[in-house]
Amino acid sequence: MERKADTRWMEVGPIYPGGTVMALAAYAGEKGDIILAATQTGIFRSEDGGQSWKKANEGLPTLQISALAFSPDGTAFAGGLSGGIAISPNAGESWYAARSAGLDQPVTAIAPSPRYAEDATLLVGTDGGGVMRSDDRGNHWSPANFRLMDLSVLAIVCAPEWGRHEDVFVATASGVYRSTNGGRAWRGMGEGLEDKVVQALAISPNYAHDHTLFAGTEANGVYRSMDGGLTWSPSGAGTEGTTVNTLWVSPNFAQDRLVLAGTASGILHSTDGGDTWHPVYQNEDMPLTMAGTATVVCAGTVEQGILRSTDGGQNWAISNSGLAARAFLRTLTVAKHPGLVLAFGPQEGLVVSTDGGKSWQPVPGLAEYLPLNTFTAANQGADKPPLFIVSTQDGHILRSADGGQEWTPCAVGIPATVLVFDRSGQRVWAATGDGYLFTSRNAGVSWEGLPRAPFTGEQVLSVAPSPFVEEDHTLLVGSLAQEGTKARLWRSQDDGRSWDLIYETTTEVPWLALTAVPVRGRRPYDRAVLGAGRTCIVATGQRKDTWMTVPVGEDNASVLSLVVDSRTRAVYAGTNLGLYRSQDTGRTWHPVAGPLEGQAILDIQLDEEDHSLVILVPGGTLWRYRL
Repeated sequence: MERKADTRWMEVGPIYPGGTVMALAAYAGEKGDIILAATQTGIFRSEDGGQSWKKANEGLPTLQISALAFSPDGTAFAGGLSGGIAISPNAGESWYAARSAGLDQPVTAIAPSPRYAEDATLLVGTDGGGVMRSDDRGNHWSPANFRLMDLSVLAIVCAPEWGRHEDVFVATASGVYRSTNGGRAWRGMGEGLEDKVVQALAISPNYAHDHTLFAGTEANGVYRSMDGGLTWSPSGAGTEGTTVNTLWVSPNFAQDRLVLAGTASGILHSTDGGDTWHPVYQNEDMPLTMAGTATVVCAGTVEQGILRSTDGGQNWAISNSGLAARAFLRTLTVAKHPGLVLAFGPQEGLVVSTDGGKSWQPVPGLAEYLPLNTFTAANQGADKPPLFIVSTQDGHILRSADGGQEWTPCAVGIPATVLVFDRSGQRVWAATGDGYLFTSRNAGVSWEGLPRAPFTGEQVLSVAPSPFVEEDHTLLVGSLAQEGTKARLWRSQDDGRSWDLIYETTTEVPWLALTAVPVRGRRPYDRAVLGAGRTCIVATGQRKDTWMTVPVGEDNASVLSLVVDSRTRAVYAGTNLGLYRSQDTGRTWHPVAGPLEGQAILDIQLDEEDHSLVILVPGGTLWRYRL
């Protein structure tokens, strides 16, 4: 019997499509061109040459992917910022973590041997560890740095054929190095590249005959070598003084002489092997990486996602269908404002939707203050725009009483990482990353410091006023101590003048979520839930001020966000494994069935007007769950 779809779930869609793409890899498969894209939310895969995209994170040990590559047989490789290699035998559909013994540094580039299927050899560039080599498909690694004088590798390429020589080239801040024995020993190359920071390399597919390489420099444009890297010279007119982030050479270079350069100001195009260059795409979409086949080329950009060309790089169009990889971290709804949803990311700033999340506009006036730390908002009345307050990383608190049209600095020197209003919209609290608390009693117009608390010096990640703070004067704080391994729940019953440590527990995940349950007339001790990694700190419910930790589910789910349904007092937890619900103030939890089972949920908010949960998943896609 077919399971009926749960109509309570609705995918609203991405806030903005696209996102920053750090690495690309392309493979001309038998059924079509396969492109892989590494983003801030893992890997996206395209089976139609970059026209449409799907997440491809199954089996990845980390989503922080910094390098991608294909071997000639279609095996895909992904390197992480935390070190290690993931391998896909099915061209990126699914992954497994290689043992990666000895590979601990961030991976910056990957170069499989041209004979990988036979010799099982991989070379990777790292940030600080130089070149590492594996001869057993990534299980064991050893340094390959003999005579390599710069151990921060920015790019690495292998010659497309390994015959008598196994030529490999690496780019560093001190030029280009060459190895003729598969990375076992290096010699400094680059007459003509002295004192140039080289951050991109590309090699001719016909290298065995034309000995041609291209180097992209940090501030001096494109350089070319036509003698296997012995000497270098500026590559023709049109790239002088340009910052080059990425290079791509056509698979048919021997015939079409096509080379592309992604620069800080757009894309440059050459059809004469680099003798002359012409701009073909100039926009704010700065390319960071390129990959392609004989029929399609894709460029990964800062923030805007994927650019795609099917005519050899002459014309480009954004191609983000299915690719949502923005760095939005939080959402917020505002009482008495139906359809209003706010979304926040440190670099994305603050964006607003007035139709429940279907369409979005940036809140103006904040571009000069990026990056932001956090934000909050409050209702000023149904006939007035909401009140916004944001905190910047350089310590400013800004306030807008007209829905974001104009911003007024109201505090300096408070790098708040937490901002929260009470229900009245008049009282606001700010907490800094090192445990200092500030408050405003006039909706953020002026601020005062609260007395030094016992958690000063700890990392405060959550502040929750009691739903009836004007009556019971209760504040709750969640902090991390001992280098993020100890989660602590604190309580004040005198508006933050003095504090008691309620409970502490060890945690493996440096993320806290805190909520206060509205139970009027009760003592404060049974009104809080603190999510601390794989457990929650909750009251025992025995009308005593006693607390305990409970797991969220049976699969060791880690709590990322918490919210309370004010009508039923049910508590909902967004975790790395989906949505969970507790109907006894956090003492027992059950998964909520639906399309997000097993998926990460960054943030959940209660939309009181719609009586639904607004759910944010990595990449900036919104869902709604009807309560």
